[in-house]
Amino acid sequence: MDIFFPLDDAYIVQHVVDGLILGAESRYADSTPMTGATSPLFVLLVYALAHIFEVTQAQLTVVIGSLVAYLWGVYRFARVSGLSALLSALITFFALLFGHSFYQLLNGLETGLAMAVVIWTCYLFRDGYPYYRWSFVILGLMPFVRPELGVLGLVVFAYALYGVRGAANSNRLALLGLGYAITGAAVVMLFLFWTSGSLIPNTLGAKVYFFAEGCLPFFTKLSVVASAFTSYAAFAGMGVLGVFGLAVSRLKWVAIAFFVMFFVAYVLRFPGALFHNHYRYVHLLFPLIVVGWISLLSSNKGWLAKGSFALFLVALSWSALGFSRVIADYQEGMRISRVELKGVADWVAEHVPELDSVLVHDAGFISLVGKQPLVDLVGLKSPSSVEAHRKYTWPRCGRAPEAIDEIASKTGASYFVVLDDWDRIFRLTDSLRYMGWHVERADSQRGATKYHVYQITVIPTKTLAPINRRSGDSKK
Repeated sequence: MDIFFPLDDAYIVQHVVDGLILGAESRYADSTPMTGATSPLFVLLVYALAHIFEVTQAQLTVVIGSLVAYLWGVYRFARVSGLSALLSALITFFALLFGHSFYQLLNGLETGLAMAVVIWTCYLFRDGYPYYRWSFVILGLMPFVRPELGVLGLVVFAYALYGVRGAANSNRLALLGLGYAITGAAVVMLFLFWTSGSLIPNTLGAKVYFFAEGCLPFFTKLSVVASAFTSYAAFAGMGVLGVFGLAVSRLKWVAIAFFVMFFVAYVLRFPGALFHNHYRYVHLLFPLIVVGWISLLSSNKGWLAKGSFALFLVALSWSALGFSRVIADYQEGMRISRVELKGVADWVAEHVPELDSVLVHDAGFISLVGKQPLVDLVGLKSPSSVEAHRKYTWPRCGRAPEAIDEIASKTGASYFVVLDDWDRIFRLTDSLRYMGWHVERADSQRGATKYHVYQITVIPTKTLAPINRRSGDSKK
Protein backbone atom coordinates (compact mmCIF):
# COMPACT_ATOMS: atom_id res chain seq x y z
CA MET A 1 0.00 0.00 0.00
CA ASP A 2 1.72 3.17 -1.17
CA ILE A 3 -1.16 5.67 -0.93
CA PHE A 4 -1.89 6.93 2.58
CA PHE A 5 -4.40 9.32 4.15
CA PRO A 6 -4.13 11.17 7.48
CA LEU A 7 -7.26 9.70 9.13
CA ASP A 8 -7.98 6.07 9.99
CA ASP A 9 -11.63 6.39 8.93
CA ALA A 10 -10.45 6.82 5.34
CA TYR A 11 -9.33 3.19 5.37
CA ILE A 12 -12.81 2.08 6.41
CA VAL A 13 -13.89 3.31 2.97
CA GLN A 14 -11.26 1.09 1.35
CA HIS A 15 -12.40 -1.88 3.43
CA VAL A 16 -16.02 -1.24 2.46
CA VAL A 17 -15.19 -1.10 -1.24
CA ASP A 18 -13.00 -4.21 -0.96
CA GLY A 19 -15.96 -5.99 0.62
CA LEU A 20 -18.34 -4.84 -2.13
CA ILE A 21 -15.97 -6.17 -4.77
CA LEU A 22 -15.53 -9.44 -2.86
CA GLY A 23 -19.26 -9.68 -2.24
CA ALA A 24 -18.93 -10.31 1.49
CA GLU A 25 -17.63 -8.85 4.74
CA SER A 26 -14.18 -10.32 5.33
CA ARG A 27 -13.11 -9.26 8.84
CA TYR A 28 -15.98 -8.09 11.06
CA ALA A 29 -18.42 -10.68 12.42
CA ASP A 30 -22.16 -10.08 11.99
CA SER A 31 -21.47 -7.19 9.63
CA THR A 32 -21.89 -6.37 5.96
CA PRO A 33 -19.57 -4.59 3.51
CA MET A 34 -21.64 -1.38 3.62
CA THR A 35 -21.75 -1.25 7.42
CA GLY A 36 -19.66 1.72 8.52
CA ALA A 37 -20.17 3.73 5.34
CA THR A 38 -21.27 7.18 6.51
CA SER A 39 -21.28 8.60 2.97
CA PRO A 40 -22.89 6.15 0.52
CA LEU A 41 -22.38 8.50 -2.44
CA PHE A 42 -18.65 8.73 -1.73
CA VAL A 43 -18.45 4.94 -1.50
CA LEU A 44 -20.45 4.59 -4.73
CA LEU A 45 -18.03 6.84 -6.60
CA VAL A 46 -14.97 4.99 -5.26
CA TYR A 47 -16.60 1.62 -5.99
CA ALA A 48 -17.40 2.66 -9.57
CA LEU A 49 -13.82 3.79 -10.20
CA ALA A 50 -12.44 0.67 -8.50
CA HIS A 51 -13.53 -1.23 -11.59
CA ILE A 52 -10.95 0.82 -13.51
CA PHE A 53 -8.24 1.55 -10.91
CA GLU A 54 -6.92 -0.14 -7.81
CA VAL A 55 -9.10 0.78 -4.77
CA THR A 56 -6.67 3.25 -3.17
CA GLN A 57 -6.12 4.92 -6.55
CA ALA A 58 -9.89 5.11 -7.06
CA GLN A 59 -10.29 6.72 -3.63
CA LEU A 60 -7.54 9.24 -4.31
CA THR A 61 -9.13 10.06 -7.69
CA VAL A 62 -12.48 10.84 -6.03
CA VAL A 63 -10.74 12.91 -3.33
CA ILE A 64 -8.79 14.99 -5.86
CA GLY A 65 -11.84 15.27 -8.09
CA SER A 66 -13.84 16.60 -5.15
CA LEU A 67 -11.13 19.14 -4.36
CA VAL A 68 -11.12 20.38 -7.97
CA ALA A 69 -14.93 20.49 -8.01
CA TYR A 70 -14.96 22.55 -4.81
CA LEU A 71 -12.40 25.08 -6.03
CA TRP A 72 -14.04 25.32 -9.46
CA GLY A 73 -17.39 25.86 -7.75
CA VAL A 74 -15.96 28.70 -5.68
CA TYR A 75 -14.49 30.32 -8.79
CA ARG A 76 -17.72 29.98 -10.78
CA PHE A 77 -19.80 31.38 -7.91
CA ALA A 78 -17.44 34.35 -7.63
CA ARG A 79 -17.60 35.01 -11.37
CA VAL A 80 -21.39 34.76 -11.60
CA SER A 81 -21.58 37.16 -8.65
CA GLY A 82 -19.72 39.77 -10.70
CA LEU A 83 -16.16 39.52 -9.41
CA SER A 84 -13.24 39.89 -11.81
CA ALA A 85 -11.21 36.87 -12.88
CA LEU A 86 -8.30 37.98 -10.69
CA LEU A 87 -10.41 38.52 -7.58
CA SER A 88 -12.26 35.26 -8.24
CA ALA A 89 -8.91 33.48 -8.37
CA LEU A 90 -7.90 35.10 -5.08
CA ILE A 91 -11.10 34.01 -3.34
CA THR A 92 -10.55 30.50 -4.72
CA PHE A 93 -7.03 30.50 -3.30
CA PHE A 94 -8.45 31.67 0.03
CA ALA A 95 -10.98 28.82 -0.03
CA LEU A 96 -8.07 26.38 -0.23
CA LEU A 97 -5.99 28.00 2.52
CA PHE A 98 -8.74 28.94 4.97
CA GLY A 99 -8.57 27.04 8.26
CA HIS A 100 -7.81 23.35 7.77
CA SER A 101 -9.54 23.23 4.37
CA PHE A 102 -6.47 21.82 2.61
CA TYR A 103 -6.20 19.07 5.23
CA GLN A 104 -9.89 18.18 5.04
CA LEU A 105 -10.08 18.30 1.25
CA LEU A 106 -7.36 15.63 1.14
CA ASN A 107 -8.31 13.59 4.22
CA GLY A 108 -9.45 10.58 2.19
CA LEU A 109 -13.07 10.95 3.30
CA GLU A 110 -16.18 12.63 1.93
CA THR A 111 -15.42 16.06 3.42
CA GLY A 112 -14.19 17.50 0.11
CA LEU A 113 -17.18 16.06 -1.73
CA ALA A 114 -19.51 17.60 0.87
CA MET A 115 -17.84 21.01 0.54
CA ALA A 116 -18.12 20.77 -3.26
CA VAL A 117 -21.80 19.86 -3.03
CA VAL A 118 -22.49 22.85 -0.76
CA ILE A 119 -20.78 25.41 -3.02
CA TRP A 120 -22.36 24.04 -6.19
CA THR A 121 -25.77 24.07 -4.51
CA CYS A 122 -25.19 27.75 -3.72
CA TYR A 123 -24.20 28.33 -7.34
CA LEU A 124 -27.15 26.48 -8.88
CA PHE A 125 -29.77 27.96 -6.54
CA ARG A 126 -28.27 31.44 -6.20
CA ASP A 127 -31.29 33.07 -7.82
CA GLY A 128 -33.92 30.87 -6.21
CA TYR A 129 -35.64 28.44 -8.56
CA PRO A 130 -32.84 27.21 -10.85
CA TYR A 131 -32.68 27.73 -14.60
CA TYR A 132 -31.63 24.11 -15.07
CA ARG A 133 -34.40 21.94 -13.62
CA TRP A 134 -32.03 19.01 -13.15
CA SER A 135 -30.28 21.09 -10.48
CA PHE A 136 -32.72 19.56 -7.99
CA VAL A 137 -30.90 16.24 -8.38
CA ILE A 138 -28.14 17.56 -6.13
CA LEU A 139 -30.66 18.15 -3.34
CA GLY A 140 -31.65 14.49 -3.45
CA LEU A 141 -28.02 13.43 -3.25
CA MET A 142 -27.11 15.68 -0.31
CA PRO A 143 -28.14 13.43 2.64
CA PHE A 144 -26.11 10.59 1.11
CA VAL A 145 -22.97 12.73 1.10
CA ARG A 146 -23.27 13.75 4.76
CA PRO A 147 -26.42 13.26 6.87
CA GLU A 148 -26.32 16.92 7.98
CA LEU A 149 -26.65 18.06 4.39
CA GLY A 150 -30.13 16.57 4.20
CA VAL A 151 -31.29 19.54 6.27
CA LEU A 152 -29.58 21.98 3.90
CA GLY A 153 -31.26 20.24 0.95
CA LEU A 154 -34.70 20.78 2.50
CA VAL A 155 -33.96 24.44 3.21
CA VAL A 156 -32.73 25.07 -0.33
CA PHE A 157 -35.79 23.28 -1.76
CA ALA A 158 -38.06 25.56 0.27
CA TYR A 159 -36.04 28.59 -0.88
CA ALA A 160 -36.44 27.56 -4.52
CA LEU A 161 -40.21 27.12 -4.18
CA TYR A 162 -40.51 30.46 -2.38
CA GLY A 163 -38.95 32.06 -5.45
CA VAL A 164 -41.83 30.92 -7.68
CA ARG A 165 -44.65 31.51 -5.21
CA GLY A 166 -47.70 32.98 -6.86
CA ALA A 167 -46.67 31.89 -10.34
CA ALA A 168 -49.36 30.29 -12.47
CA ASN A 169 -47.31 27.12 -12.86
CA SER A 170 -45.88 27.03 -9.33
CA ASN A 171 -47.41 23.64 -8.54
CA ARG A 172 -45.94 22.14 -11.70
CA LEU A 173 -42.53 23.60 -10.92
CA ALA A 174 -42.69 22.21 -7.38
CA LEU A 175 -43.54 18.72 -8.61
CA LEU A 176 -40.84 18.92 -11.25
CA GLY A 177 -38.22 19.88 -8.67
CA LEU A 178 -39.42 17.16 -6.31
CA GLY A 179 -39.23 14.60 -9.09
CA TYR A 180 -35.62 15.45 -9.90
CA ALA A 181 -34.68 15.41 -6.19
CA ILE A 182 -36.28 11.98 -5.75
CA THR A 183 -34.42 10.76 -8.84
CA GLY A 184 -31.10 11.84 -7.33
CA ALA A 185 -31.90 10.15 -4.02
CA ALA A 186 -33.19 7.01 -5.74
CA VAL A 187 -29.85 6.36 -7.45
CA VAL A 188 -28.02 6.10 -4.14
CA MET A 189 -30.88 4.37 -2.33
CA LEU A 190 -30.93 1.63 -4.97
CA PHE A 191 -27.18 1.21 -4.52
CA LEU A 192 -27.68 0.99 -0.74
CA PHE A 193 -30.51 -1.54 -1.09
CA TRP A 194 -28.48 -3.64 -3.52
CA THR A 195 -25.42 -3.69 -1.27
CA SER A 196 -26.97 -3.79 2.21
CA GLY A 197 -30.71 -4.40 1.96
CA SER A 198 -31.35 -0.99 3.54
CA LEU A 199 -32.36 2.34 2.05
CA ILE A 200 -30.51 4.51 4.56
CA PRO A 201 -26.97 4.47 6.04
CA ASN A 202 -26.67 2.41 9.24
CA THR A 203 -23.91 4.32 11.05
CA LEU A 204 -25.77 7.33 12.39
CA GLY A 205 -25.85 6.19 16.03
CA ALA A 206 -22.49 4.46 16.52
CA LYS A 207 -20.31 7.39 17.58
CA VAL A 208 -23.23 9.14 19.29
CA TYR A 209 -23.70 6.24 21.72
CA PHE A 210 -20.00 5.54 22.19
CA PHE A 211 -19.06 9.10 23.13
CA ALA A 212 -22.37 9.51 24.99
CA GLU A 213 -22.33 13.29 25.10
CA GLY A 214 -25.91 13.88 24.00
CA CYS A 215 -27.25 12.98 27.43
CA LEU A 216 -25.21 15.65 29.21
CA PRO A 217 -26.97 18.73 30.67
CA PHE A 218 -28.09 21.14 27.97
CA PHE A 219 -25.93 24.06 29.04
CA THR A 220 -22.87 21.81 29.27
CA LYS A 221 -23.44 20.73 25.66
CA LEU A 222 -24.07 24.30 24.60
CA SER A 223 -20.78 25.33 26.18
CA VAL A 224 -18.88 22.56 24.36
CA VAL A 225 -20.28 23.56 20.95
CA ALA A 226 -19.64 27.25 21.59
CA SER A 227 -16.09 26.41 22.64
CA ALA A 228 -15.53 24.43 19.44
CA PHE A 229 -16.59 27.35 17.26
CA THR A 230 -14.67 29.98 19.19
CA SER A 231 -11.45 27.99 19.52
CA TYR A 232 -11.42 27.18 15.83
CA ALA A 233 -12.25 30.76 14.92
CA ALA A 234 -9.18 31.79 16.89
CA PHE A 235 -7.04 29.71 14.53
CA ALA A 236 -8.89 30.55 11.32
CA GLY A 237 -8.61 34.22 12.24
CA MET A 238 -10.12 37.01 10.17
CA GLY A 239 -11.32 34.56 7.55
CA VAL A 240 -14.35 33.80 9.71
CA LEU A 241 -15.55 37.40 9.24
CA GLY A 242 -16.97 36.22 5.93
CA VAL A 243 -19.91 34.86 7.90
CA PHE A 244 -21.18 38.44 8.30
CA GLY A 245 -21.29 38.77 4.53
CA LEU A 246 -24.15 36.29 4.48
CA ALA A 247 -26.34 39.15 5.76
CA VAL A 248 -26.07 40.78 2.32
CA SER A 249 -26.20 37.52 0.36
CA ARG A 250 -29.18 36.34 -1.65
CA LEU A 251 -28.81 33.07 0.23
CA LYS A 252 -28.83 34.62 3.68
CA TRP A 253 -31.96 32.83 4.93
CA VAL A 254 -30.70 29.52 3.59
CA ALA A 255 -27.37 30.02 5.35
CA ILE A 256 -28.90 31.24 8.62
CA ALA A 257 -31.35 28.33 8.73
CA PHE A 258 -28.61 25.79 8.08
CA PHE A 259 -26.23 27.33 10.63
CA VAL A 260 -28.94 27.25 13.30
CA MET A 261 -30.02 23.67 12.54
CA PHE A 262 -26.41 22.50 12.37
CA PHE A 263 -25.67 24.15 15.72
CA VAL A 264 -28.77 22.73 17.41
CA ALA A 265 -28.21 19.21 16.04
CA TYR A 266 -24.70 19.00 17.47
CA VAL A 267 -25.75 20.56 20.76
CA LEU A 268 -28.46 17.95 21.20
CA ARG A 269 -26.67 14.80 20.04
CA PHE A 270 -22.90 15.03 19.73
CA PRO A 271 -21.32 18.34 20.82
CA GLY A 272 -17.74 17.10 21.16
CA ALA A 273 -17.68 15.85 17.57
CA LEU A 274 -17.00 19.39 16.40
CA PHE A 275 -13.50 19.11 17.90
CA HIS A 276 -12.67 15.79 16.24
CA ASN A 277 -9.99 15.41 13.55
CA HIS A 278 -9.09 19.09 13.29
CA TYR A 279 -12.75 20.19 13.32
CA ARG A 280 -13.66 18.04 10.31
CA TYR A 281 -17.44 18.41 10.67
CA VAL A 282 -17.26 22.20 11.01
CA HIS A 283 -15.89 22.36 7.47
CA LEU A 284 -19.38 21.77 6.06
CA LEU A 285 -20.00 25.42 6.94
CA PHE A 286 -16.86 26.79 5.28
CA PRO A 287 -18.29 27.07 1.74
CA LEU A 288 -21.00 29.34 3.16
CA ILE A 289 -18.33 31.56 4.75
CA VAL A 290 -16.72 31.81 1.31
CA VAL A 291 -20.13 32.77 -0.11
CA GLY A 292 -20.28 35.47 2.55
CA TRP A 293 -16.94 36.92 1.40
CA ILE A 294 -18.05 36.85 -2.23
CA SER A 295 -21.25 38.67 -1.28
CA LEU A 296 -19.27 41.39 0.48
CA LEU A 297 -16.74 41.80 -2.33
CA SER A 298 -19.46 41.98 -4.99
CA SER A 299 -21.68 44.41 -3.08
CA ASN A 300 -23.09 47.27 -5.17
CA LYS A 301 -22.30 49.58 -2.27
CA GLY A 302 -18.85 50.87 -3.14
CA TRP A 303 -17.78 51.62 0.43
CA LEU A 304 -18.75 48.11 1.55
CA ALA A 305 -16.94 46.39 -1.33
CA LYS A 306 -13.77 48.45 -0.83
CA GLY A 307 -13.71 47.99 2.94
CA SER A 308 -14.38 44.28 2.54
CA PHE A 309 -11.54 43.98 0.04
CA ALA A 310 -9.09 45.42 2.58
CA LEU A 311 -10.31 42.99 5.25
CA PHE A 312 -10.20 40.12 2.75
CA LEU A 313 -6.54 40.77 1.98
CA VAL A 314 -5.78 40.60 5.70
CA ALA A 315 -7.80 37.37 6.01
CA LEU A 316 -5.99 35.87 3.01
CA SER A 317 -2.61 36.80 4.47
CA TRP A 318 -3.63 35.34 7.85
CA SER A 319 -4.60 32.06 6.21
CA ALA A 320 -1.38 31.96 4.21
CA LEU A 321 0.71 32.53 7.36
CA GLY A 322 -1.14 29.73 9.19
CA PHE A 323 -0.81 27.29 6.31
CA SER A 324 2.47 25.86 7.61
CA ARG A 325 0.65 24.55 10.67
CA VAL A 326 -1.95 22.90 8.45
CA ILE A 327 0.79 21.21 6.44
CA ALA A 328 2.47 20.08 9.67
CA ASP A 329 -0.82 18.58 10.92
CA TYR A 330 -1.31 16.81 7.59
CA GLN A 331 2.23 15.43 7.62
CA GLU A 332 1.76 14.18 11.20
CA GLY A 333 -1.47 12.44 10.18
CA MET A 334 0.32 10.81 7.26
CA ARG A 335 3.17 9.74 9.55
CA ILE A 336 0.72 8.10 11.93
CA SER A 337 -0.77 6.15 9.02
CA ARG A 338 2.59 5.12 7.54
CA VAL A 339 4.31 4.30 10.82
CA GLU A 340 1.83 3.78 13.66
CA LEU A 341 -1.23 2.31 11.94
CA LYS A 342 0.76 0.25 9.49
CA GLY A 343 3.18 -0.86 12.22
CA VAL A 344 0.49 -2.18 14.55
CA ALA A 345 -1.51 -3.74 11.69
CA ASP A 346 1.56 -5.58 10.42
CA TRP A 347 2.40 -6.79 13.95
CA VAL A 348 -1.12 -8.15 14.50
CA ALA A 349 -1.11 -9.86 11.10
CA GLU A 350 2.20 -11.55 11.86
CA HIS A 351 1.94 -12.40 15.57
CA VAL A 352 -1.74 -12.93 16.43
CA PRO A 353 -3.20 -16.36 15.55
CA GLU A 354 -5.51 -16.07 12.55
CA LEU A 355 -8.55 -17.40 14.42
CA ASP A 356 -8.21 -15.11 17.45
CA SER A 357 -10.61 -12.15 17.56
CA VAL A 358 -9.08 -8.70 17.95
CA LEU A 359 -10.93 -5.81 19.61
CA VAL A 360 -10.17 -2.42 17.98
CA HIS A 361 -11.45 1.15 18.20
CA ASP A 362 -9.81 2.41 15.00
CA ALA A 363 -11.47 0.10 12.54
CA GLY A 364 -9.92 1.18 9.23
CA PHE A 365 -6.27 0.46 8.46
CA ILE A 366 -6.08 -2.72 10.51
CA SER A 367 -8.92 -4.23 8.46
CA LEU A 368 -6.76 -4.08 5.32
CA VAL A 369 -3.92 -6.23 6.69
CA GLY A 370 -4.10 -9.82 7.97
CA LYS A 371 -6.98 -12.25 8.41
CA GLN A 372 -7.83 -12.12 12.12
CA PRO A 373 -11.52 -11.55 12.96
CA LEU A 374 -12.05 -7.98 14.16
CA VAL A 375 -14.52 -6.40 16.59
CA ASP A 376 -15.12 -2.64 16.42
CA LEU A 377 -15.49 -1.32 19.96
CA VAL A 378 -17.14 1.92 18.77
CA GLY A 379 -19.65 0.15 16.55
CA LEU A 380 -19.10 1.58 13.07
CA LYS A 381 -18.32 -1.88 11.71
CA SER A 382 -19.79 -3.98 14.55
CA PRO A 383 -23.47 -3.09 15.12
CA SER A 384 -23.65 -5.22 18.26
CA SER A 385 -21.27 -2.77 19.95
CA VAL A 386 -23.80 0.02 19.40
CA GLU A 387 -26.36 -1.91 21.43
CA ALA A 388 -23.90 -2.35 24.30
CA HIS A 389 -23.18 1.38 24.39
CA ARG A 390 -26.89 2.17 24.12
CA LYS A 391 -27.52 -0.09 27.12
CA TYR A 392 -24.62 0.98 29.36
CA THR A 393 -22.61 3.96 28.09
CA TRP A 394 -25.42 6.33 27.06
CA PRO A 395 -27.38 6.19 30.36
CA ARG A 396 -24.20 7.11 32.26
CA CYS A 397 -23.13 9.89 29.88
CA GLY A 398 -19.64 8.39 29.79
CA ARG A 399 -17.52 5.31 30.22
CA ALA A 400 -19.27 2.16 31.42
CA PRO A 401 -16.92 -0.78 32.04
CA GLU A 402 -19.87 -3.13 31.53
CA ALA A 403 -20.08 -2.08 27.86
CA ILE A 404 -16.54 -3.06 26.89
CA ASP A 405 -16.84 -6.20 29.04
CA GLU A 406 -19.99 -7.27 27.20
CA ILE A 407 -18.51 -6.51 23.78
CA ALA A 408 -15.30 -8.42 24.49
CA SER A 409 -17.10 -11.34 26.16
CA LYS A 410 -19.79 -11.88 23.52
CA THR A 411 -17.32 -11.70 20.64
CA GLY A 412 -14.64 -13.81 22.31
CA ALA A 413 -11.96 -11.16 21.82
CA SER A 414 -8.53 -12.26 23.02
CA TYR A 415 -6.49 -9.24 21.85
CA PHE A 416 -7.12 -5.51 22.07
CA VAL A 417 -5.48 -2.85 19.88
CA VAL A 418 -5.73 0.57 21.49
CA LEU A 419 -4.30 4.03 20.92
CA ASP A 420 -2.49 5.15 24.06
CA ASP A 421 -4.32 8.51 24.11
CA TRP A 422 -7.71 6.79 23.88
CA ASP A 423 -6.70 4.39 26.63
CA ARG A 424 -5.74 7.31 28.86
CA ILE A 425 -8.88 9.34 28.15
CA PHE A 426 -11.46 6.54 28.16
CA ARG A 427 -9.68 4.12 30.56
CA LEU A 428 -10.35 1.19 28.25
CA THR A 429 -7.84 -1.34 29.57
CA ASP A 430 -8.61 -0.18 33.11
CA SER A 431 -12.26 -0.94 32.45
CA LEU A 432 -11.39 -4.47 31.37
CA ARG A 433 -9.27 -4.98 34.48
CA TYR A 434 -12.10 -3.60 36.61
CA MET A 435 -14.47 -6.15 35.09
CA GLY A 436 -12.09 -8.98 35.94
CA TRP A 437 -9.97 -9.37 32.80
CA HIS A 438 -6.26 -10.05 32.77
CA VAL A 439 -4.70 -7.44 30.47
CA GLU A 440 -1.06 -7.70 29.41
CA ARG A 441 0.78 -5.92 26.64
CA ALA A 442 1.66 -8.39 23.89
CA ASP A 443 3.81 -6.19 21.63
CA SER A 444 6.15 -4.72 24.24
CA GLN A 445 9.10 -5.36 21.94
CA ARG A 446 7.78 -2.58 19.69
CA GLY A 447 8.59 -0.09 22.42
CA ALA A 448 7.02 3.36 22.91
CA THR A 449 4.51 3.34 20.06
CA LYS A 450 1.21 5.19 19.91
CA TYR A 451 -0.76 1.96 19.43
CA HIS A 452 -0.41 -0.93 21.88
CA VAL A 453 -1.56 -4.51 21.49
CA TYR A 454 -2.84 -6.21 24.65
CA GLN A 455 -3.66 -9.86 25.21
CA ILE A 456 -6.89 -9.97 27.18
CA THR A 457 -8.08 -13.03 29.09
CA VAL A 458 -11.21 -13.57 31.14
CA ILE A 459 -10.39 -14.48 34.72
CA PRO A 460 -12.78 -17.33 35.70
CA THR A 461 -13.89 -15.69 38.96
CA LYS A 462 -14.26 -11.97 38.32
CA THR A 463 -13.27 -9.69 41.15
CA LEU A 464 -13.98 -6.04 40.60
CA ALA A 465 -10.85 -3.97 41.16
CA PRO A 466 -10.93 -0.19 41.38
CA ILE A 467 -10.25 1.67 38.14
CA ASN A 468 -6.88 3.38 38.15
CA ARG A 469 -7.84 7.01 37.49
CA ARG A 470 -4.69 8.43 36.01
CA SER A 471 -4.00 12.13 35.80
CA GLY A 472 -5.31 13.75 32.63
CA ASP A 473 -8.45 11.59 32.42
CA SER A 474 -11.23 13.56 30.82
CA LYS A 475 -14.01 13.20 28.34
CA LYS A 476 -12.77 13.59 24.78
